[in-house]
Amino acid sequence: MDEVKLEKLFKKYPQLEGFITAGTISLKAARTILDIDRWLMYDIFVELIAIKAVKGAGPVSWRATDDLREYMRKRGENESCG
Repeated sequence: MDEVKLEKLFKKYPQLEGFITAGTISLKAARTILDIDRWLMYDIFVELIAIKAVKGAGPVSWRATDDLREYMRKRGENESCG
C-alpha cells in the first residue's frame, strides 16, 4: 500500500479517514460525506484501489484492505501517544 499517496488523500479530504475503514462503503455514501460530485468520487475510488488501500466490494462500493486497517490502527496509536 502506498502510504504517501494515502496521506495526500487524507490531507485533501480529511473526512475520508473517519470512515474509510467502516466496512462496506458505497460510493454514494462516501461522496455525500465528502460533499463531492460522483465523477470526483469515482476518481478517488480508482486511486484508492490503485494504491491498494481498498478493494472493490461490488461495482459501487469498497472495503478497506487488511493493510489499510493495520495502517489506520498504528496511525491511531501514534496519534494518541502524542
